[in-house]
Amino acid sequence: MKNSERYCGCSRSPRNEEYKEYNEEYRRILDEMIRKMTGAQLTGNVSLNFIRQMIPHHRAAVQMSENLLKYRGSGNVGFHLSNDYATLDVNGSISLEDISELEKAERKCRNSVSSDCVLYRYGKENDIILCDMFSEMTDAVSDGNIECDFIREMVPHHLGAVRMSENALKSGVCRELVPILTSIIRNQK
Repeated sequence: MKNSERYCGCSRSPRNEEYKEYNEEYRRILDEMIRKMTGAQLTGNVSLNFIRQMIPHHRAAVQMSENLLKYRGSGNVGFHLSNDYATLDVNGSISLEDISELEKAERKCRNSVSSDCVLYRYGKENDIILCDMFSEMTDAVSDGNIECDFIREMVPHHLGAVRMSENALKSGVCRELVPILTSIIRNQK
């Protein structure tokens, strides 16, 4: 038995049309997240760069949660989902409210400036984090069980958010962003 099967109490289930639809939507959401995160308009400001990449990251988590809710089978798999605004709770939570907080911080952090050295170090580490996360989410093992697949897909997504937040914190961000970063780290680690 695989660790993920022990974690969520899942067992292998046959592939079916519902699973195919779930997986196609997951891939569409993941591709859009990758496109928007890698295509974000970056600046000379670590705070804005983080925010502009984290917003599509958070939106994708909400969409992936909604996708799971749409195709979710029966049974308890060790995490909480709420239909009221697509909250997921797998080592933390992500909601539309978090996106709103990032958008508010973006307006407040516009005038921050980062040195070339800080920008370079932040960007270099962030590129590694994104590459790892995108690879692990793309290559997540799929056994045809939607709930277990979701957990295997979201673990690297959460880890990516934590690593991105830790990288931004050590790079000196505007003070309005610090509580958001610490919350991401605390709630998703």
